Amino acid sequence: MAARRRSHRLVLTARGRVFAASVVVLVVLAYAAGNPVFQLAAALGAALLAAGLIAVRLRRPRLAVARTLVPPLAAAGAPVRVTIAARNRSPRGSGAALWRDRLSFPPGATADAPLAPLASGGVRAGARTDATTLGYTTRPPRRGVVEIGPLEVELEDPFGLVRHTVVAGAAQSVVVTPQLVDLVDAGLGESSSEGEARLVQRAVLAGGDDLMTREYRRGDAMRRVHWRVSARQGELMVRQEEQRSKPEVRLAVDTRRDGYADAAPGTLAAGEAESETFEWVVRMVASIGVHLRQTGYAVSVLESADRQIEPLGAAGAADEPFLTSLATIRLGEARRPDRAPEAGGAVFAVVADPAPETLDWLLALRRPRERAVVFLPERSTTARDALLGAGFTVVLFRPDDDLAAVWAAVALAGDAA
Repeated sequence: MAARRRSHRLVLTARGRVFAASVVVLVVLAYAAGNPVFQLAAALGAALLAAGLIAVRLRRPRLAVARTLVPPLAAAGAPVRVTIAARNRSPRGSGAALWRDRLSFPPGATADAPLAPLASGGVRAGARTDATTLGYTTRPPRRGVVEIGPLEVELEDPFGLVRHTVVAGAAQSVVVTPQLVDLVDAGLGESSSEGEARLVQRAVLAGGDDLMTREYRRGDAMRRVHWRVSARQGELMVRQEEQRSKPEVRLAVDTRRDGYADAAPGTLAAGEAESETFEWVVRMVASIGVHLRQTGYAVSVLESADRQIEPLGAAGAADEPFLTSLATIRLGEARRPDRAPEAGGAVFAVVADPAPETLDWLLALRRPRERAVVFLPERSTTARDALLGAGFTVVLFRPDDDLAAVWAAVALAGDAA
């Protein structure tokens, strides 16, 4: 359990520490030499320190803080505007003071809002109209849940000897989603509509039974086999449940810890990434999912570990649940991956160093005459050879590669095919 943050803190400034050390030296000299001048100087110094302590304690504000975050859901690297209304409930004004907001950003990022003057004369006391409005803009650098606040107010005595820090209000959370990248059209139209084209062709060349069937695919239930049409066609045919109005795409992502060689062991500090490769994968999954849904595809998201990603909505629906789940997704332990859905459509897989079980799962996702693309790190040579042999289009990447440029290779591969 985290230690409770103290509501106030009283310390000596650098000047105050030098001053206090001087008082101690004067006291020692006064007793050693028996000189009354040293005794008087030590007494005056001690009195100034005591006056400074009393001054900051009397001026300590009791703040009521209300914080507004716009937007409450932000993308990594996007600006978040923070507005703070601070009202002093103490019968005395605070005098001149400085303020800052604490931010739980990852190591290496800006740790605080800039230390800035609170207001001319500090936070005043009295009527509600005397509230002071503070504001700043911050840019969370990484996905996750960022804590903003509490507010810290620093005030010093008139001599600059004592500093009193007052902590006011509670921290508020802002959900930071992966940064989305605009992707070009990958030329999926022809391959994605292939199943519907075959269905129309059978409608012209065959009877009603043929119109309601399609080829058997791995994973289809045997109860759906249409034996009469199968005998006529010379291959297993299953009943077509319905003709879908839009093409389908399966988006597969490897979320198993054993698939990421750079995964950090042990407990992570706040905001620290488990794996830079996984961070790239999450950004790519977010961008692909939103891009395909906005283009008009029905996107099914499959995971190799425990399910964490919310499904994408239909065209025109909000993407917030999907993106919010990606904001907090973490690497999981090995388990049986999601079973491939009965629906067909192109496959897009984003992985790192897939374990043998995960590789078998990926190979089972591809169906004959359906396009399958996998994004794979350059070092994964074994997985690359297996996926190429199974008919996948393999696009290699490095964790520092630009997502749009890597995605553009998909369109180039489609044109070459």
